[in-house]
Amino acid sequence: MITVLFVDDEPDFLDLAGDMLSRYTDLAVDLLVSPEEALEKIRTGFYDVVVSDYDMEGMNGITLLRTLRGEGNTIPFIMMTGIGCEHTAIEALNSDADFYLEKGEEPGQMFDHLARRIHEAAHRRLNAQALKQANRKLNLLYSVTRHDILNQLTIALGFIEIMKKKVSDPSEMRYMEKIERSSKTIYSLIEFTRTYQEIGVKSPSWQFLAGTLRGSVASLDLRGVAFTQDVGTFEIYADPLLEKVFYNLIDNALRHGEHVTAITVSAGLRGDGALLITVEDDGVGIPVSEKERIFERGRGKNFGWGLFLVREILSITAMILQETGVYGNGGRFEILVPPGYFRSDPH
Repeated sequence: MITVLFVDDEPDFLDLAGDMLSRYTDLAVDLLVSPEEALEKIRTGFYDVVVSDYDMEGMNGITLLRTLRGEGNTIPFIMMTGIGCEHTAIEALNSDADFYLEKGEEPGQMFDHLARRIHEAAHRRLNAQALKQANRKLNLLYSVTRHDILNQLTIALGFIEIMKKKVSDPSEMRYMEKIERSSKTIYSLIEFTRTYQEIGVKSPSWQFLAGTLRGSVASLDLRGVAFTQDVGTFEIYADPLLEKVFYNLIDNALRHGEHVTAITVSAGLRGDGALLITVEDDGVGIPVSEKERIFERGRGKNFGWGLFLVREILSITAMILQETGVYGNGGRFEILVPPGYFRSDPH
């Protein structure tokens, strides 16, 4: 049974909705004329889907929807509008409504259409909940398995270290070192799965760029390297791992720049309306032949998995990462943020 809360401040239309939807035996519909009362019932009860009129006294449908979403309630929400209210439909979808319908259709067709949308929204929610539960179980399995594997690898590496002290034959030592390298590679691969598993798990959000950078730098030992940032008041719509992005870019400069004395992060608008974020250092830079290879999994000059993960994290919200520095003059990573994925706080 799919439980539906239908709210509309026109009693006659509400009665019609109740009669028309009663034809569907798998729908249990509660009818309310007050959006304020509907809000309280949603907060305290359980419904699978909310259907709401837009134009209501006291609280319109958009306000009801935004209030629910602001409280973290993701219940499927269908907005009903009058004919020719395209701007309202767009506003509803931008406020995270699942569907919108116009009231102007012939009643039979309109409520058949509405019933299909109710079923679709309810089934979509069930599928999302099932997927979330499956992911939770998989993540638990991965975590337990990863923990057990790392424990065994730690033991193996410990015994390898002991054996190296007992081996005197050069050929045997080479074999021991190869076993040690392979074990450490396995260890790093398992650690990589931990980080990669986190990417895209949580929804993107607006993040204050300057604050994100401060968090990244606070976790690093700059070792006397001067760090400056000039990023204004920009906010970026990105995966919650954005702080890890800048941590990796700055850490790579510190570890591989060879003679870095200064790192600068800046942000500014381009002529095409995109935002360009640059992370620059005055170290040795990256050869032309390596500029793409450093983003490959486990490839590049000692860059491991970090830059591969950085590019993956940014790509979730359509950002592009490339290295454009001149070899010998320092590294320069550019992050291109398309319009719609950044904004500037006037305050």
